[in-house]
Amino acid sequence: MRQLFKLLFQALRNPRHYIETINMKWRTILILPLIATLVITMNLLVLTDTILEGFFSDISMATQYVPEYTIEEATLTLNEAEKPLYYQSDFFQLVIDDTIENRGIQMNIPIPNEKAAAISDDTPLNLFLFKNQAVAMIGGVHNILDYSNPLLSNDRLTSLMSSVNNQQFSILSAVFISYFVSATIFYWIQMFVIALLAGIFNMRLTQPLKYRTRLKLTVIISFVPLILIQIINSLFPTIQYSTYLLQIITLFIYYMALKDHSRFIRSLMEKFNIRKK
Repeated sequence: MRQLFKLLFQALRNPRHYIETINMKWRTILILPLIATLVITMNLLVLTDTILEGFFSDISMATQYVPEYTIEEATLTLNEAEKPLYYQSDFFQLVIDDTIENRGIQMNIPIPNEKAAAISDDTPLNLFLFKNQAVAMIGGVHNILDYSNPLLSNDRLTSLMSSVNNQQFSILSAVFISYFVSATIFYWIQMFVIALLAGIFNMRLTQPLKYRTRLKLTVIISFVPLILIQIINSLFPTIQYSTYLLQIITLFIYYMALKDHSRFIRSLMEKFNIRKK
């Protein structure tokens, strides 16, 4: 492993050193994909941390406004003296109103204009508890819920909402795992594509490189550019880079590595011939 990182450092000054990694075993090289996917995962987690914090805070804050209600025979009824709730925040919206009867998805619910105006259309996470049905809307996708679900009862719902902050570690762990899986898939798709494209350089070689060898070189060559791209993306999150950027940079360095290696071998041969004469 130490030899691998030593060659990576040398290759920053002279790309021909990348070719020396061809003889390394895959078990030595696989540390690079692991580090790369972890960096991508952590970057995604940092970029979404503000959003997740907003979700936790908004859901927890809504708990204190939930009115007392009961659910009997799949019908929601607010307790006497309780008023309907129309809670809205940046990331979470909660509506509890037993005067509105749900006949389908939200767009088909007959809601009075003054109440419809109090409902936001662009809140990421929404929960609507109406007279005879509950509707969860996440990212614009509607899911009709059944009141037989015990999680919709007054006690369970408020308990669940208030405990969100205490479940941050579990939620973040689940998000981390999902990001890591996505980053791993994205990473290897990129590597397979770049290794395939690198085959065009075989036309300039007397001994073409097999796909497996090109894939190994691609993994090693792309490591530093990928890390740099992720660092820049974390420092300047508003700047969006194309997925083609890593491919272009890697293929360019790949070409320079082959070119410099060929030049190095040629110079050795010339020196050998001179000495032989």
